[in-house]
Amino acid sequence: MLPKRNYAEMIIILLGVTWYCLGSLLAPLIVAQDFWLKAMLLLLLFVMIFDILIMIYWR
Repeated sequence: MLPKRNYAEMIIILLGVTWYCLGSLLAPLIVAQDFWLKAMLLLLLFVMIFDILIMIYWR
C-alpha cells in the first residue's frame, strides 16, 4: 500500500482531476479552450499515475 505521508495530497489531486476530466469531457459540446484545459489535466493525470507507480516500484 501507499505510505500516508507522501501520497495523500497526490491521491486527492488525482481524484479531483479525474472527476473533473471524466465528468465534463463527455459533454456533447466542447469549447476549444476548455478542451485544451481538459487535455492538459488528462496529461497531468497520466503523469501522476506514472509517478505513483514508479514510487511504489522503487520503494
